[in-house]
Amino acid sequence: MSDKEYDQIAAAQKQLPHFHITQEKAKKIQLVYQYRNFDSFWSILKSDALWATNARFSNDEVEQQFGMQVISSICAGTIDLSNPGNMGLDENYIVCFCQEDDKLSQWRGYAPEGGVSLGFDLGMPRAFAVQQNEPDAKQDAILQYVGLDKVRYVSPKGSKKDDEYRQECQESLALINSPTIEDEASIFREEIQKKAPFIKHSGFEEEDEYRLVFRNQDGQLDQCIHYRNAN
Repeated sequence: MSDKEYDQIAAAQKQLPHFHITQEKAKKIQLVYQYRNFDSFWSILKSDALWATNARFSNDEVEQQFGMQVISSICAGTIDLSNPGNMGLDENYIVCFCQEDDKLSQWRGYAPEGGVSLGFDLGMPRAFAVQQNEPDAKQDAILQYVGLDKVRYVSPKGSKKDDEYRQECQESLALINSPTIEDEASIFREEIQKKAPFIKHSGFEEEDEYRLVFRNQDGQLDQCIHYRNAN
């Protein structure tokens, strides 16, 4: 492994919002799974590729806004929010997995007429080639180093588990030295970028979801977006 590749993997690992949780369970989580009908499974084998879907089109239509609200409430009082113009969320593209390989709700949702539970070994950040769609592109794909992480489920009404999560986030922020308002705004925005795509309403907790999140930071992936008919 080259020094550059090592640095990119280390940087991707730092972007994982809850990596210490998956690290503790790394030995138990050998594989994560996607449930596919036979046509979709065959397409994956033929293309050696997965679709990453814009997070705005997930099964929870407001999940990213909900994640932003959660992180905003956690950071309030810890970081100065006087510069809200810098607090927006990048376009995020997600690939979702389940920890269980034989879960009835997943069969019903993704392969109701039969299919495959397909296991992936994604234990550490790695380089993914995001395919470009422009014929005159200088390169076929853009490399982006991304790591798998677990979705956190938060209740709007609050719970003991939620309180512990909020306290954990506040403590990690308190350790960051931010001498200026501009630095605080930058830190707060980065917390939103890291955590919001991995937060969902507690009503979806049964999914026990893990994700890869590809950030379209500064339009980096604009030339990689494709469209398909999802009926």
